[in-house]
Amino acid sequence: MARGWPLQEAAASLEKAVEAAPPATRFDSRIDRPSGPMFQGGRIDIEHLHFDGSAVASPRPQRPASEPLLIGSVPRLAADRQYRAADKRLATAVDEGGTAIVRQVISGMGGVGKTQIAAAYAQSLWDRREVDLLVWVNAARRDAIITDFARANSKVNHTESDDPTEAANTFITWLAHPDSPRWLLVLDDLTDPADLEGLWPPTTPRGRTIITTRRRDAALDTYGGIRINVDLFTPEEALNYLQNRLAGDRSLLVEAEALARDLGNLPLALAQAAAYILDQPGMTRARYRELLTDRTVALAELSPEVFPDGYQRAVAATWSLSIELADRAHPGQTSESGTSVYPRGLARALLQIASLTDPASSPANLFTTQPVRDFVSVFGQRRQDPETTRSSVSKREVLAAIGRLHRLHLLDFDGNVIRIHGAGADPSAIDRFLTTKSREPDGV
Repeated sequence: MARGWPLQEAAASLEKAVEAAPPATRFDSRIDRPSGPMFQGGRIDIEHLHFDGSAVASPRPQRPASEPLLIGSVPRLAADRQYRAADKRLATAVDEGGTAIVRQVISGMGGVGKTQIAAAYAQSLWDRREVDLLVWVNAARRDAIITDFARANSKVNHTESDDPTEAANTFITWLAHPDSPRWLLVLDDLTDPADLEGLWPPTTPRGRTIITTRRRDAALDTYGGIRINVDLFTPEEALNYLQNRLAGDRSLLVEAEALARDLGNLPLALAQAAAYILDQPGMTRARYRELLTDRTVALAELSPEVFPDGYQRAVAATWSLSIELADRAHPGQTSESGTSVYPRGLARALLQIASLTDPASSPANLFTTQPVRDFVSVFGQRRQDPETTRSSVSKREVLAAIGRLHRLHLLDFDGNVIRIHGAGADPSAIDRFLTTKSREPDGV
């Protein structure tokens, strides 16, 4: 059946529906002056019609209140936060061709400051009153996205629903309405792009969507959007941060550059190191560096009791979570028998091998050699099930695992060369990350 009818035929059908409809039935538009979501360019959308004579229209947005509406909690900004190239890109409203940008994906490894960049931008728009509605969504799981969307729907439409999914869909439809207020929607910490299936915010000039994620899957590339890759601090940014953060005590600035290198210029690691040094009377950077190299000291012991700058996890747990995600088989990556395409433990075994090679450039074919495949097969199995025996993994399985490590920003892979940087280039750090639990719910 066609999705639209010529307007005259549709009007005649609606006249009959009006005559047959009970008095309580309400229609959004008059037949002789068509308007609203059912009418599009001289045609009528029959998705909003019921053949029993009733009519259903998309929810009409409330007019923006005199005061903007904030739903959710925007993370507080970091102390001595550095303005970075990604901040400038995020603030760009049009691309080089002059096309409006309505969807931006901030992508980078765990701990590089993606959430901080999104929060700074959202806060600036809010303070300047450039948005009427700001919604901050926890996107770590699909059920969390649905819950936050449903909560937003209850706030903007003043309705309650027993079905969160239905309420979430109503909210998405509401955002797409041409009379909607100016809105900004931030989906923070998207773990799996598949979690947005059927929940993608609309593309509309009235709104803008920002997604932060450690993923860089092709599924995140959409019409009207751009991807902003966030890397580690530059050496200059790292040094500036430490100097500003510890400026109250000049004695703490000794070995600043060396400490930044030790921590791989990772913003999260620098923030937690600075907080730990400030919280411990008499602690110096030299002493902190000694503790970093002491294998008897757990990484968790070098984190402050209260995480700074709104971070939710210690740096070790952040890396551990990324490694666990790389090792976790996606539902679509299983064989007909239900077993994983590649064994759990393979990704982390490959990451440890990569940390022993040249971090700037290692040939990918090194990882598909028989000796390496034999080693990672045994390594991965022993971590998951010491009693399991399995033949050597295949080249395809190795490349699939490397691809997952790449998509989670744990290494860079262009099909020929593997590059690893930051804390990932330190074999001892990787080994300690592998023994750290992320303390995430549901085994994530």
